[in-house]
Amino acid sequence: MATLAGTIALVRDALKKYARPALGAEILIYTKSVRREDDWWYVPVYPSKEIDRVYEYYDILAKAEEELQQNDQKIALVPVRPKG
Repeated sequence: MATLAGTIALVRDALKKYARPALGAEILIYTKSVRREDDWWYVPVYPSKEIDRVYEYYDILAKAEEELQQNDQKIALVPVRPKG
């Protein structure tokens, strides 16, 4: 069973793997809002700043999530709006 810290590390690694400089922003994790329900981890993510190429942002999230799930991780990336 995955731990909170382990899940966050896996997500960070997957997001870094698919990061694109053209996006112009880093994808961050709301670590305090990561939660587990049954066998699934729900990981809220958001861009570090407003981005113009939103389609690229969602493509990165989709590829990272697909990789995580192919490795038998039950992790869903949940795009959220940054607070403030």
